[in-house]
Amino acid sequence: MTTAAQTVPRTQSDRRTKTRKALLDATIEVLLNRGFDGCSLANVAKYAGLTTGSVQHHFKTKSQMMLAVIEERLFETSDDQALELKANENIEDRCKLLVETQWQYYGDPKYLAIWSIILGGRSDPEMIGKIGEWQKNAIARHERAIKQLFADHKLRPSQVKAMQYFVNAQLRGLALLQTVEPDQANIKCQLSMLVDMLKLQISEA
Repeated sequence: MTTAAQTVPRTQSDRRTKTRKALLDATIEVLLNRGFDGCSLANVAKYAGLTTGSVQHHFKTKSQMMLAVIEERLFETSDDQALELKANENIEDRCKLLVETQWQYYGDPKYLAIWSIILGGRSDPEMIGKIGEWQKNAIARHERAIKQLFADHKLRPSQVKAMQYFVNAQLRGLALLQTVEPDQANIKCQLSMLVDMLKLQISEA
């Protein structure tokens, strides 16, 4: 007898999507544990419990796999949209939201996988060119979100750009510090200081 709520069978496309995601997640783990040079198709396949042929069915080359990791697993656009929706909050809450939202990205251990790819793939012009393009687009989206978040302060484009670079530069440094000194109390204190500095700069602007 069948029930009213039956499980819908997964299609071949669903299985392919799930396998691809698992491979990309495995790639990130191998990057973090073995670095760029140790992140071969064979090692990713072993980590994911698949054959090298299965990996090659999704990614013909290591470069393709690395580009897919960045495009599909490491760059997110939803955070920018979240910022734009909070433009009516008070200035302190907006500054805190900006810092906390960005820290969710930079503070995630998988963020370091990006640097493994950038540094390891710097001799591959196609890979570096594509990464540069994605970064440029991500920066543009984030600047638009910041402008909208602080629309009532009518920040100049140069101020928005400086704010974007300043916040991200501080958080990138904190992300690296976290790998050698994972003191959460210290990290929380530095994030709070960054919020205060940001609030002061916007208020003066």
